[in-house]
Amino acid sequence: MAGSSWGRSVETVKFYLALMAHNIPIYLYDGREIAAMLAGQDWIGIVPEGVIPRYCDSYFSGEGKMLQFMNLPWEETEAVIEAAVWYPVDEVLLA
Repeated sequence: MAGSSWGRSVETVKFYLALMAHNIPIYLYDGREIAAMLAGQDWIGIVPEGVIPRYCDSYFSGEGKMLQFMNLPWEETEAVIEAAVWYPVDEVLLA
């Protein structure tokens, strides 16, 4: 069973628990990540402006599995910037 998007995660977990309660064998794909998301202990990847925040795992290789991505919000931008963990910026030089 899968359903890790924010809008589907709660109902996915409810279905999973209902099936488990009836001893129906079930596997919850990304179960640990969904549990972390529902507990507010997950990582949310911030992607560049103009990038649709879906399926952006390639931006965060080596960081573990992320289920959610976002662009910087219009409101509370400074608070998000200060709370985020940022990758170092590579210095770019002209040859």
